[in-house]
Amino acid sequence: MQKKNVNNLFLTTKIALGAIGIGLVLFLVGLFVSGFNYFLSATGIGIIIASLIVIFFGMSISLMEEYVENSKRHQQLRKGVTAYSKKPYH
Repeated sequence: MQKKNVNNLFLTTKIALGAIGIGLVLFLVGLFVSGFNYFLSATGIGIIIASLIVIFFGMSISLMEEYVENSKRHQQLRKGVTAYSKKPYH
């Protein structure tokens, strides 16, 4: 992977892991400390699920950027090969 994509992915993962920690704390406080306060528990679960979605979204964006960069490089290589060959490259 490109260094830029890895840095973006690590930043997204760090932020999402912090949010997962906050969601876990809210879930446990709502479940055990507050006497089964369902609002805090539901909020904690919602934050955890949203953070996981952010992690997966960040991974998919990084993979798409990497794919596009590699496909552009591959197309440039194909153009270079076809310029010197008599048959078209398929």
